[in-house]
Amino acid sequence: MIAQGTTDKPRRRFTRPVPVSVNGVPISAGDIARETQHHASSDPDEVMPPKGNRLTAAEIAGQVRLLARATDLLDKSFNIVLMGMGEPLQNYDATMKALRMLNQKEGFDMHPKRVTLSTVGLVPMMDKLAQEKLMPNLAVSLHASNEETRRTIVPPTKKYPMQDILDACKRFPVSKRRRIMFEYVMLAGVNDSDADARQLVKVLSGIKAKVNLLPLNAAAGIPFERPSDERVN
Repeated sequence: MIAQGTTDKPRRRFTRPVPVSVNGVPISAGDIARETQHHASSDPDEVMPPKGNRLTAAEIAGQVRLLARATDLLDKSFNIVLMGMGEPLQNYDATMKALRMLNQKEGFDMHPKRVTLSTVGLVPMMDKLAQEKLMPNLAVSLHASNEETRRTIVPPTKKYPMQDILDACKRFPVSKRRRIMFEYVMLAGVNDSDADARQLVKVLSGIKAKVNLLPLNAAAGIPFERPSDERVN
């Protein structure tokens, strides 16, 4: 996973990295900057934007390299998920450029089947992604089996109805052995009923799909609760 921190400008969807640690190895903003420079230096067009703006391709690729080094994966195959960094399809050009950089031999020679792009469902950009030569796996943050529930728990999706997103998934080219991942965070009493499960099967009919059920990790400030283990199972 490529993860980003938050910003003091809440309207920004893409934010600068903050110091983190991986497997106990501290990672500072300076570390991230150095790895970013490693990728940016080979591309004269890759200009660093002002602080607070969207991530550049070099910043995205730099994080992958940094985390691979921190977890001793530089010489091993691994998978990445573009999520937790704002909506990747709203930063389309930089996201795809980063994937091309990572695909190069000088990057990680990373095959697109090892990359999953997670989106809330921006229909025009999903259709654009479907035309790419270098195409990652697609994951859709669904979280509901009907339009009304989804609009309640995923407010940014109001622009694109759930059915439009599902139709875009049906248009998306999926190879014989691949599936579109649908992420579904289970919320107690909201979207975790037997009826929800049956409806989910129905709405995904006709799509080469797999569902990732994720019981909510309850925390302070989140107005939902985790379902019981019995409900999850």
